Amino acid sequence: MKKSSAESKWCGEEPEYWCNPTKLNRKQNLIIVLIDDDIVLNGIRNVDFDKTTALPRLLESYINSIPLYIDLRWAKMATDTGLQNPKYRHEINSLAAQLRGVNPEDLNDEGDSGF
Repeated sequence: MKKSSAESKWCGEEPEYWCNPTKLNRKQNLIIVLIDDDIVLNGIRNVDFDKTTALPRLLESYINSIPLYIDLRWAKMATDTGLQNPKYRHEINSLAAQLRGVNPEDLNDEGDSGF
């Protein structure tokens, strides 16, 4: 999320709906694809919300450590986000492997059919 997005009403309502225990209560299923701004960590895996600009502040009450995320801030062109791009494919395989509970290298043998 961009800082302007992270501060928007709409980008706050969706994470609130997903994370709030009185609604979906699925904070453990939260996946972040970082495309702009910053997620700043303090310590090993704790989000420093005073310095983080990519996440809505309301997530502070729901997450104690950084959820599953990939950093795609480097991908600026359409050609950067194709599975033919080794760096992008590596990021997507890492995410898919965590979701599937397998080794990322195992997904390299699947070709593009897995996505």
